Amino acid sequence: MLTKNSIVSTLLPVAIVVGASVAYGQNASDYPLTPIHFPAGKSSATISDGVERGASATYSFGAKAGQKAEIVLSSVENNGVFSIYLPGAATKTGDSGIDVQGPTIAGTDAGVTKWSGDLPKDGNYIILVAGTRGNVDYDLRVSIH
Repeated sequence: MLTKNSIVSTLLPVAIVVGASVAYGQNASDYPLTPIHFPAGKSSATISDGVERGASATYSFGAKAGQKAEIVLSSVENNGVFSIYLPGAATKTGDSGIDVQGPTIAGTDAGVTKWSGDLPKDGNYIILVAGTRGNVDYDLRVSIH
């Protein structure tokens, strides 16, 4: 007969193994501003990573005004979102990653999982990835055409 305690003791080792399989950062220096590099001859790149609850990861990419971009974030538990900051945004190291100050691309300020459109300015854009709840394991795909 299964009891509440036998179910918990049976599932607990599985939860520990799954939780231990992801290496999350422990402080702000574990989440630097990371440039996105496209492989030779390619116009897209995918980053697979994770952030702890309350932390954020930041990525940058350079583009020209009028280029088309598609950015898609998929997360294991559908709990990841991103915002895209326009060139000229200010960054500084905060308690849980890089703090970004500045205007965002319209429609991404509240956090989204997908955005596509024409980039409005020349320069370096910043993508800030964060969680809506708990730790976030994600794939971030950035395509520029």
